[in-house]
Amino acid sequence: MTTTTTTLKFRVWHIPQIPGSPFYREVPTIEEALRLDDTLCDFMLFLEREHVMPDYANASGVEVWVPRLNEWEEYDEDDPDHVEQ
Repeated sequence: MTTTTTTLKFRVWHIPQIPGSPFYREVPTIEEALRLDDTLCDFMLFLEREHVMPDYANASGVEVWVPRLNEWEEYDEDDPDHVEQ
């Protein structure tokens, strides 16, 4: 019997102004991905509150790599067990 170990890969995406291109950053753990996503959201609020940047629509999120599909899939914090390998 062969056991396959898959290391999960995570990345954070951020679009500072919609429409626009996303910025991606791969991170080693889901905890770091969620922390970075929260930090980006807090930073965008700070920029608007301090009148550094107007109130643009922005978006961000966390993705997990699904090797079986050979693509990134959105990570759902409400269903963390949904992560496929």
